[in-house]
Amino acid sequence: MSDDQPGGGNLGNGAGGPMVQAIALLKEGRLDESKAVCERVLDGNGDHVDAIYAMGWIAFSQRDQETALARFRRVIELNPAHARAHNNIGMILMKAGDAAGAAAAAAYFESAITLEPPLREAHANLGTALMIQAKFGAAREVFQNALDLVPDDPSVLTNLATAKMRLGEVDQAIADYQTVVSLDPEFAEAHNNLAHALRLKGRMADAVESLERGLAARPDSVELLTNLGVTHYQMGTYETALADYERALVIMPDQGRALFLKAFPLLALERFEEGWAAYLERPGVAALAAGLHREPLAPDLTGTTIALRSEGNPSDDLNFLRFVPELSRRGASIVMRPGSKVEPLALTIDGIGGIAAGDEAGEGPGELDVALGDLPYLLGMKTFGDLPPPVRIRPDGPGADVLAARLKAAGPAPLMGVTWQDGGPGGLPLADLGPALAAAGGGTIIMLQPGVGSDAAGKLAEGSGLPVVDFSDVMEDAAGALTVVSGLDVYVTVPNIGLDLRQATGGAAEVMVPWPPDFRLAGTNDASPWLPRCRLHRAAPGADWQGALLTLSHALAAGA
Repeated sequence: MSDDQPGGGNLGNGAGGPMVQAIALLKEGRLDESKAVCERVLDGNGDHVDAIYAMGWIAFSQRDQETALARFRRVIELNPAHARAHNNIGMILMKAGDAAGAAAAAAYFESAITLEPPLREAHANLGTALMIQAKFGAAREVFQNALDLVPDDPSVLTNLATAKMRLGEVDQAIADYQTVVSLDPEFAEAHNNLAHALRLKGRMADAVESLERGLAARPDSVELLTNLGVTHYQMGTYETALADYERALVIMPDQGRALFLKAFPLLALERFEEGWAAYLERPGVAALAAGLHREPLAPDLTGTTIALRSEGNPSDDLNFLRFVPELSRRGASIVMRPGSKVEPLALTIDGIGGIAAGDEAGEGPGELDVALGDLPYLLGMKTFGDLPPPVRIRPDGPGADVLAARLKAAGPAPLMGVTWQDGGPGGLPLADLGPALAAAGGGTIIMLQPGVGSDAAGKLAEGSGLPVVDFSDVMEDAAGALTVVSGLDVYVTVPNIGLDLRQATGGAAEVMVPWPPDFRLAGTNDASPWLPRCRLHRAAPGADWQGALLTLSHALAAGA
């Protein structure tokens, strides 16, 4: 979002004579020669501000951040009004990429703007620092100020559009990105960002066109090719998506994102051997990979201890724990490594013998560390016939009787559990969900959505005409959530851990599938082998829920 070099390519007026030569050499990229000239100047005057500043720029260009920072700080000691030195210190501090570094950097950018209000780079950099701190509204304002200084600047306008995207102003962002690509048709990043925004609105053909225009300017762009594959995958054209990823991998064979994303069209096409092999490349397992066993497991695992590792997502953990019975059938002893959020529930699964003593990978010949998400590949899943049913867990943990009694006293049957967000932005619109739930014809809504408060309960009650009881506090504890979802008569939910827990008790669900769907729910059917006893109601491209809510209301009315 900002220039890579301090000062944005402008060192100021210099001091005449040797410094004119030093600056010219610097701008030509002849850093060592420029440095030699600056050193001669500093031999004569150790406090020569322009020479120290130029030396800071040289150090920055050579990726010596510590030296560059010290020299720019020295410039400010000698000349506190040097706006560009303030700006450049901010750029160095911001390179840490975290909120703390960005906050420290923002103070320097603000100083630079106070000292030199027309300094476009400082405005743009301040906007970037605010974006890193997730202060998107403030960033939007700052980028607009920068744009006022340089109207129709493609880079600044792109940053402004990105801030609008983070604020959910997708239509406005699309208009800005379209302006950018009209100003600079070869600006590949803008084509890429425009395509992403268009995908969010369900304008898939337009997204493809934007990416192809970007590729016309940058045919070797792995990022554009990969995102073209994402777009075609979301359109359901799986073979085309594979071809896009393969084109990207021809250019960069070790491009991890394309290697991993290949898994999803392969799995959607039921090419499971290739798909699960590609799934090994998922980024979430990279930190664990060094100590993992990642080769197919033997048919006979007698005498082998398998230590299962969570990758941090409890929903995924529950999905892949369904393969535990197959490990047991092959004779393995099974333990869990510490760290899974569903650890107490996992210990109730037949075949899991306990928690491993530590978090380090086993070193014995009969000990294998295995990531849960690798199990389909390691066990050789080749068809849906090899997919085990969901793992079964009994809802009889501590406090289960108390929770079951609380649920029974909540109100008249049927008890209808509801969640409408999966933890990300968006989700089902409450104003439309309530009337769809009314089709049940009576009963009590059990609100299970965490973190939404009483306002959401009021909207559901108003829209549905049914009483709403808030059980969202229970969902923070997997064992408590298991007890509650097992006692529901009806469960209306987006894909989340609550759904996986419902499956673990053998319960049915009405599943509201967001767009684009998780790979386990790809396609157009109203059922999935991954979710037996569940009926799928699919959002249309652009997160259009109207069709899904209509089929939900029909299903609830039929069951009333």
